[in-house]
Formats: sequence, structure tokens, C-alpha cells
Amino acid sequence: MLTDNTLNNNSKILALLSVYKCPLDLLFGIPCPLCGATRAVLSAITGRFADAFYYHPLWPLFIIAGGVLVLHILGVIKVKKTVASATVWFLIIALLGCFIIRHLNGSPVVAMHLEDSLIVSLFQASVH
Repeated sequence: MLTDNTLNNNSKILALLSVYKCPLDLLFGIPCPLCGATRAVLSAITGRFADAFYYHPLWPLFIIAGGVLVLHILGVIKVKKTVASATVWFLIIALLGCFIIRHLNGSPVVAMHLEDSLIVSLFQASVH
């Protein structure tokens, strides 16, 4: 049963995730193949499916893979090593392919912004 405390904690988690910044993007200004995944899943959870696909078109795979992983950890289902390995490789290839296509199409979600990176900011501050 959902209590006020549970709802309050879930709200805090959603608020924290909504301001989360990818460490690679924050430090170097270079997005990773997962950039947009958190925003996509949060959008899907709140029913904004068009936004979810905008942020990361592979978001349904994250939901499915995460669900299977949780069920496997809980012992509800068993996943053979060969199936798990093949799935991981499929996800890696799909993520990299999607990342490249998003860059080629000029998606602002994965746009590089080196000048805004923490490393560049620290370097500029040390030079001046």
C-alpha cells in the first residue's frame, strides 16, 4: 500500500533524477550513448511518450532489460549466461548505432558542448 511517506520519497527520487547530469557530459561536454535515458524513462513513467522517444528512442529496451534483471536477481526467472551475454552485446550495438544516428541527425539531446564542460571551465579559470 502506498503511504504518504512512500509518495513523498518517490517524489524526492523523481526530483533528484530530473536534475541529474551525466558525469561524462558534465566533465567533458561529451554525451554518452545513454544520454537522455533517464529523462526518457521519467517521461514514459509520467505518460509523456513522445518526450520519452525524443530523449532516447531505445527507452523501452531499458524498461524491459531492467525488469528482466530485477526478476532474475529476485530468482523469479533464470537467465542463461549465453542469453545474457548475447543480450548485453545486442544492447551495446543498439546503443552505439542509435548514438551515431542521433549525432548524424543533429539531435540536441546528444549535442557536444565542450565549452560548457567542467574541465574547460577549470582550465580557463586557472589560466586567468
